[in-house]
Amino acid sequence: MKTFFDKNTRYFTIMIVLILIFLFSTSSVMADEEKLFPGSVSGTGMHFEIVDSEYLNITLDSSENIKVRMESAPEMVVLETENLNAAISSSLIISGFLPNTTYYKYQDNYDTYQSFVSDEKGSFSFIQDISQRHLIFIQPRKSTKFITDVNGGDCSSIGVWNDTLKTCTLNQDVNDSVQIKSDNVTLDGNGHIITGKNTGTGVFIVNGKKGITIKNVTITGFFYGIYLSYYSGLNNISFATLTGNRYGAYLDHSGANVISNNVITKNSNAGLYLFYSTKNIFTDNIVGPENKNGISESSQNYGYTYDTSNVYENNEVFENLEGGIYIYGGNRDILKNNKIKNNPYYGIEMIESSSSMLFGNVMSGNGEHNFYISGNKVEDNDIDTSNTVEDKAVYFIKNVINEIYDNLDDVGIFYCTNCQNVTLKNLSLSENKALIYFKNTANSLIENIASTSEDIKIIFEGSSNNTIKNSIFERAYLSYSDSNQFYGNNIMGTGAAVFQINSSINNSFNLDLPIGGNFWKKNEANCRDLNNDNICDSSYVFGGGSDYYPRVNKFEFEAEPICQENCYSNVMFLPGHQASRLYRKDSDGDEDQLWEPTNHNEDVEQLYMNQNDGSSNDPGIYTRDILDEAYGINNVYKGFMASMDNIVADGVINKWQAFAYDWRKPLEDVVDNGTKLEDGSVENVLDQIRNSAKESKTGKVTLIGHSNGGLLAKVIRGSYYYGCHAAVRHTQGCSRASPRRWV
Repeated sequence: MKTFFDKNTRYFTIMIVLILIFLFSTSSVMADEEKLFPGSVSGTGMHFEIVDSEYLNITLDSSENIKVRMESAPEMVVLETENLNAAISSSLIISGFLPNTTYYKYQDNYDTYQSFVSDEKGSFSFIQDISQRHLIFIQPRKSTKFITDVNGGDCSSIGVWNDTLKTCTLNQDVNDSVQIKSDNVTLDGNGHIITGKNTGTGVFIVNGKKGITIKNVTITGFFYGIYLSYYSGLNNISFATLTGNRYGAYLDHSGANVISNNVITKNSNAGLYLFYSTKNIFTDNIVGPENKNGISESSQNYGYTYDTSNVYENNEVFENLEGGIYIYGGNRDILKNNKIKNNPYYGIEMIESSSSMLFGNVMSGNGEHNFYISGNKVEDNDIDTSNTVEDKAVYFIKNVINEIYDNLDDVGIFYCTNCQNVTLKNLSLSENKALIYFKNTANSLIENIASTSEDIKIIFEGSSNNTIKNSIFERAYLSYSDSNQFYGNNIMGTGAAVFQINSSINNSFNLDLPIGGNFWKKNEANCRDLNNDNICDSSYVFGGGSDYYPRVNKFEFEAEPICQENCYSNVMFLPGHQASRLYRKDSDGDEDQLWEPTNHNEDVEQLYMNQNDGSSNDPGIYTRDILDEAYGINNVYKGFMASMDNIVADGVINKWQAFAYDWRKPLEDVVDNGTKLEDGSVENVLDQIRNSAKESKTGKVTLIGHSNGGLLAKVIRGSYYYGCHAAVRHTQGCSRASPRRWV
């Protein structure tokens, strides 16, 4: 859509909102639970079973109540134990091994092991210390090389040790596990391969070790390609290829590591897995294809907030067998400029994550949902519209009232939490499983929403008294959401549970005739219309509701007419520094113009700011207008103002206005807190944009900024990017002009 200032300015289409995607299959439920991989179990108790392992279905029985994480995958059983009471030991029985078979049990590292032979039933019992956390590996074979900072340990058998640099440089391929036992050691693979036998760990970093570098190596054929153990940190993994393992790299309570410029592919569980690991930087990696999951992070938040603060930046996560990036329980994570594409289940999925920031992430072609976020503190996350799904923006709206989102052309998915009286209409959302998600949102309207793929999902969580009409979507899910009304829609889902309703009452799916209900694709074959009134003769009944007047044929929706000719946006002008007049009232109630000053020294002194807190020494100072002309300058903005008045008079645009502001204050303060007027009220620039947009031919506003006004426009745009105010979606573009343009 063009604007009157197209030839002179550079525009940015600015929309505010953020949206999140959830696509559920026919059997899915809205449960914020961590996803466990096959062959794994976690929890607390005395009895644990793995029933879906591709290796051994293991059973664990404990004489004491313990906390356990257990996993069974080809050639490795991993057991992590912690106590839940005062007991210091527990009798453990592990069943499910091959009978009469020798295994090797390691605890916390590969330094020592205990060999044992399973009994005729495939069981083994032992006394386990549970006074502290322990990590146990059980595997059918043993073999490990140890690298230390004392003469390199076993380095000489596989490479060359540089004692000055504390570096072991491989000079051959290696068929054993490598354990690094000292701080500040470098393992330089020198292009060689470390190959396992589907068990053990390629490179194991011992508990608490730090400053270790692993680089220039391919690691394949292990349970863990690289394992960073408990309290290890400040390590660096770079230019490695991690392929054909169960986990490419596994970080277990490990922090402040940098993992960069690696290729992570074809790992049967996760390319990268972070378990209660914090402040790690994962950047410039290629993750895919054919990992089961690209990146997974888990911090389960047992009653408290676990500050993870991990950074994922500039990674390519693509063509994995299930999903791209999955974060459970993350807090203060940053996801920036990642490309996530062509993963069959999800692109980015975040469950019970809070206070995290997402910007610049590009998601496309991810099957179940490109993007989805849920949880009790989802509104604490900061997600801007620089995130895209199928080349359209993710809109994430929170805490807005009386907002209208109409005829926006860049909305991919739409998420709104804690909203009231929001209108969402005349939008074509992204292809490939778009989403509208209302959480704790009420008295709002969804109207004339569609996508070319007709597969939109609608989710209401704790959202009531909303209306959805004249829209096309595939399915919907209502949880603790009452008195919502659906009518006049084409509901295109054909699988089970097109409408899932949980703990929700008084939702209706039709109005009285002649308007009636909805068209249900799933009901199409069963619909009979003997009297040819385009209403099925029988109600459509589904789990949780009934449509008493289902339609025989699809509704044909016509978009509301939009401007087709002379479509120019309203204009808001943002003046430069010292270009808004400032006033105060004197003791007699008369107006005293302080700027531009009429009594130079005294007026200027009245404008002084408090040097301690930056506030105005005189809280009564207000503004009203901009400088048309000043002493000795006949034309400041006078000519420009006259030109704009003529443009309005000629009918080119409906309205223009100048926003005068207190230029002494930080621009962020101007945007957030507004500018004071003569009557003591406060005028907010974002509210002014919104109101002007309602009168604009295009529904948008062009911002023209002179000098400091250009910086103010940038801050206005920033408030949009970080979700502060929905009004900024109305801006058509921004321009910063030099002073000579107004001469």
